[in-house]
Amino acid sequence: MRSIAFGMILSLLHPLAAGQAETSAAVRQGMEKGFRTCAAEMDRVVRDVAKDDGAHLGTWNTQAPDDRMFNTLLVRTYSDGNMLVTVTAVKNALGKCDVTMTQAFSLPAKPCPTLRETILKGWKFFSDVGGLPVYEHPDNPSLNATLAPIGVTGCLVVRHLVNFSDKP
Repeated sequence: MRSIAFGMILSLLHPLAAGQAETSAAVRQGMEKGFRTCAAEMDRVVRDVAKDDGAHLGTWNTQAPDDRMFNTLLVRTYSDGNMLVTVTAVKNALGKCDVTMTQAFSLPAKPCPTLRETILKGWKFFSDVGGLPVYEHPDNPSLNATLAPIGVTGCLVVRHLVNFSDKP
């Protein structure tokens, strides 16, 4: 079984990969309930961070699923723990799709400075939020990551993406 760090490295190397084949089960769940307009954009993000169809739980508006946001919670199990991911998509006022993703996992035996020099190598410092550094992806300014120390030697990694589709 792969480790969380390995899974994270793979997803960091290919932000928003295009050309995926079959729609993920998580997004198919929304499509079956009527969420269609933003399904393809959401699926690109889901497949980028999830890579497979593991456990997922969707939430949608039952009255107007295609006009309101659809959210899925994904859980990926690795040899050294679980990774939690939420992906949300909604049709915006222009009829296009906005998608946000938050991915979190902890590595109890990996200090944050080590992760900064490995899985976030090449990312640039962007901001400080509550005393925690936020780093920006070198090729995608909409993608950033925060490292939060846990315990003496561990680190919580939170990766966040916001894609605004504002092209008419």
